[in-house]
Amino acid sequence: MERLVVQNEAERHVQAYLEYRMIVGDRDGGVLLPEEEYEKLRKEFYAKREQHNLHFVDTSYIRGQNKRHQPNSEEMKYEKSKKDSSKNRILKPNVSLLDLYKTPPQFEFHISISSSSFRPKSSSTSCDSLKVTRVNSAKRIVSGIPKEQSKLSSKQLPSVSRFQQIEDDDQTKLDEMTAQLQNDSSLSEAKKYYLKKQIQLLKVKIAKAAKNE
Repeated sequence: MERLVVQNEAERHVQAYLEYRMIVGDRDGGVLLPEEEYEKLRKEFYAKREQHNLHFVDTSYIRGQNKRHQPNSEEMKYEKSKKDSSKNRILKPNVSLLDLYKTPPQFEFHISISSSSFRPKSSSTSCDSLKVTRVNSAKRIVSGIPKEQSKLSSKQLPSVSRFQQIEDDDQTKLDEMTAQLQNDSSLSEAKKYYLKKQIQLLKVKIAKAAKNE
């Protein structure tokens, strides 16, 4: 196995030649195009390629779905955005995957006081909410500001005992599903399989919560 190493100035010449061949191809008839004409073709080439690029917004780490958008759509506009602290990880064409994943993702959850479900920060809700930063556990509460009670003292905010209530609810669901699986003889095979999977997931969730405590 052989390897050809090109360094310094020679490498830039090789890259420029490869770029020329990629853009022009055999249209020059074996004669290099004038610099002005080539630069015009080069701009047109990259403009067309940018129009057909697809960019992905990764929301899988908050149980969302990866979305694919055109760069000129309303959802994107990342070139005009100056919010470097945005929690949406936008994969730009000039950012390598190696640089993108050097640091762990930083993102936020909103936990509704009246519900135990997790929601992304961007989701619309009329409920009061607590802002939670997930590092190793979703139980680390950073700050809480009710929308209609921002002037109240911090003593009136819900404490971590809310998570204990969530665990109790999970245990109640587990007991109900187990009883239904054991006592209801009219269940179909599909329903039995579904209940078994849900029971298994709840057991894992409860075990993890107990371990974190």
